[in-house]
Amino acid sequence: PVLETVVLERIASRRAAQYAVRGDSKKSKGPLVVALDESASMHAFRNEWAKAAAVALSRVAFDEKRPVSVVHYSTSTVHQAIRPGDTEAVLRMIRHFLGGGTAIGLALGVAVQQVRQLAQRGQKGADIILVTDGVDGDQASQEAAIQEALALGVRLWTVAIECEVPESSPIRAKAAQYSRL
Repeated sequence: PVLETVVLERIASRRAAQYAVRGDSKKSKGPLVVALDESASMHAFRNEWAKAAAVALSRVAFDEKRPVSVVHYSTSTVHQAIRPGDTEAVLRMIRHFLGGGTAIGLALGVAVQQVRQLAQRGQKGADIILVTDGVDGDQASQEAAIQEALALGVRLWTVAIECEVPESSPIRAKAAQYSRL
């Protein structure tokens, strides 16, 4: 809390330290939908990691002229569009936190809805980035949402924070890239 103002100022002025995003997959340059786990277990530094990643990804997307949507999720969801240069929206995204349980299938379903809406406006080739610190037991809803995403040509990227997602889990098995932090 003491450093929040300093950190937010550094983020807004583009002076915050960030981690590089690496990968060997071809970039699609379509919309970016970030699904941010905001369950109770994501409090403190896990939430900070997730939000810092979302800010960094948004900056890269804006530089590439890609629209950005954020799906805040726990056992409910809140959708937020972030536009280039909208510092207030970025700050709202950073400060937002739902608490509660984890419903990854729900989050992926909402992310796919966002992709569909963007595709109707001619913005195709989307990427969904799922950021989570856990798994839930509803693999059927995850599988259904992922199949719908794949049918739309969406690539799923999964970032696991301080957890190991089993190789058999659809959020790992069907991901274009899986990373554990």
